Amino acid sequence: MRRFLAHYDKIALVLGVAIFLSAGALGAMRLRKLEEIATRNPAAGIEPVRYEMTQAAVPEIAMVTWEDAPAQSRGADWLYDVFTPPVIYYNRQSGSFTVTPPAAVTPVATVRKDEPFDIELLSVRQEPYRLQLVGYVGTAENPLATFEIADSGETVVGRPGRRFEKHEFTLRSFDIRRITTPVGDGMPVVESVAVAVIIDERTGREEILTNREKKMMPRLQATFRINIYPGETRSVREGASLEANGQVYLITQLSLHPPQAVVSRRSRDALGPAETRTLSPGSPGAKAESARRAASGIEPGRESP
Repeated sequence: MRRFLAHYDKIALVLGVAIFLSAGALGAMRLRKLEEIATRNPAAGIEPVRYEMTQAAVPEIAMVTWEDAPAQSRGADWLYDVFTPPVIYYNRQSGSFTVTPPAAVTPVATVRKDEPFDIELLSVRQEPYRLQLVGYVGTAENPLATFEIADSGETVVGRPGRRFEKHEFTLRSFDIRRITTPVGDGMPVVESVAVAVIIDERTGREEILTNREKKMMPRLQATFRINIYPGETRSVREGASLEANGQVYLITQLSLHPPQAVVSRRSRDALGPAETRTLSPGSPGAKAESARRAASGIEPGRESP
């Protein structure tokens, strides 16, 4: 036992070397086997099969003709097809619904085609912005901005930072600027211009206003004179309507260059087609009607719109 212990280190070293050599030999054998497998042809011994193309069968589609939609119990004209329901109209004469088109119904209180319109186009222009900066009060070093509300004509004043809750805008900044304008070969003109930057709460956009010029919107606005109401004018946008002497005038289209308005007229109680004309400022038909009424002294009573 003592001899074994005296040579223990040598024995352990010999066993370790033997294990290392055995592991190396085993690893070399496995590596040679992997190399041999890698060099083999994986398709060896496999017989390829020839692809045979076959014609796909075409399915038969049956053609079916739908039968005509039967009439409903209300009459032969009341047809309700799968995708086409009947178009129903209201007949004001009988107070009932019908599928007979209005063109086939005798119109009531229609107007003659040669009668002039009772409205006269005065002008077409861009619509003014709802707020206008008219100037300021106080000194140029400590000014108060002055605004005019287009709809009501009301005037409001304030300093930067003020929120006008009723009119839905906030005054972000306001100052008085000295602007020089060249005038030909002469001395330039220097003027004081008030400039306000506001936040329009209706649109969320920032707008710049000055008291030098009116701020206009892209959309158009037409001003008409109602000839049967002396001195009355009305400013409307495209798509609005006016009523005069039992006739309804629909403003279907406006243009600025040249200033024109396409107007359709229909009797308030008529079911027939509308009459459409293109009006310009000073249209002869409207002027002739104004002159005729003035000469005859006709002043009809004002109707409620």
